[in-house]
Amino acid sequence: NLPRRSGLEVLEWLKQQPKLKRLPVVVLTSSREHTDLNRAYDLGANSYLVKPVAFDSLLNMVQTLNQYWLIINESPNL
Repeated sequence: NLPRRSGLEVLEWLKQQPKLKRLPVVVLTSSREHTDLNRAYDLGANSYLVKPVAFDSLLNMVQTLNQYWLIINESPNL
């Protein structure tokens, strides 16, 4: 939980920022609600993981995101 903002609100703000909108975002949450999952992807999340997360799942997700950026050959331009 973030003070005064939900993670999805932060994600929405992040994707509206020109310099940050291409930054890969992983939502790490305790919510298993389909509405939260769908909203996260609608807002631009690249991955959605439900806590607790097994280390292998986290590692696989990071490797997948790395491959994604290599394939499209675009950096997030920070």
